[in-house]
Amino acid sequence: MTFKYKTFIIGVLLFFIMPITAFSSSHKDFLKYLINLEGWTGKAGDGMTMDMGNMKFMNATREYSNNGLELTAMIIRGTGSGVGMNPAGVRAAPQHGAETEIMEINGFKVAVAFDNSDNSGVVSVALAEDAQGSASFALVFTGLEKPAAIALAKKFDWAAIKTKLEE
Repeated sequence: MTFKYKTFIIGVLLFFIMPITAFSSSHKDFLKYLINLEGWTGKAGDGMTMDMGNMKFMNATREYSNNGLELTAMIIRGTGSGVGMNPAGVRAAPQHGAETEIMEINGFKVAVAFDNSDNSGVVSVALAEDAQGSASFALVFTGLEKPAAIALAKKFDWAAIKTKLEE
């Protein structure tokens, strides 16, 4: 499964499972939080904002590369049906070559899904969670060891993103 295909699948899944409170910000308001990473080449950020009555969705994304390694950083929030993506609700359930680890970093609940077969996975950070939904930052990666991916995810200012989400 290619990196872009995995990124697309994760984005689609998050679209259908991530409800959150009403919001008025555009994805363009969040692109500035998808920072330049030293040693990485980042494409221009992109995203979309949709408002279809009771279903709202926003995602801001930016892709990075470094000598064959790939990252996609995403800020995602939305309303609709389904259960919110909350790393605290994820259970560590190892599968063949894959593992999920739940942790707390700088006061944020984080789930790290990692596939040992190709050093790929996602670091998902819960940024907002209440009775009406959730929002997350996600770093999808290919070719990195899990500690390196977590270190890169920590370079993004989760607190600033959370503050912007709360506006």
